[in-house]
Amino acid sequence: MSELVKELLRIAEIIPADEDGDVSEAEIVIRAAALRLLELEKKASRWVPVSEKAPPFDTRILLYSPKGICAHVAYLIEGFSDAAYCTHWMPLPPPPESVK
Repeated sequence: MSELVKELLRIAEIIPADEDGDVSEAEIVIRAAALRLLELEKKASRWVPVSEKAPPFDTRILLYSPKGICAHVAYLIEGFSDAAYCTHWMPLPPPPESVK
């Protein structure tokens, strides 16, 4: 769970109840946003089976093969057939922010 999701849930906890003592609409919206963000984070960082979806061309990805090649960066230009021995892939995460 990312720090952003944790912070959203923390904020939702401190929002006061509405006039009737029920959960406020703001809390509901913030919790829904936190859950959606968590879903997106999980989806973005999961290994995708090649049988489910081929990686996009002209994209830097990690490839995985259970036959000894753990993971490496590939830049697919000609097609996925060059990496046919791989069973799973995932997009690279965003690069780190520059350090000053």
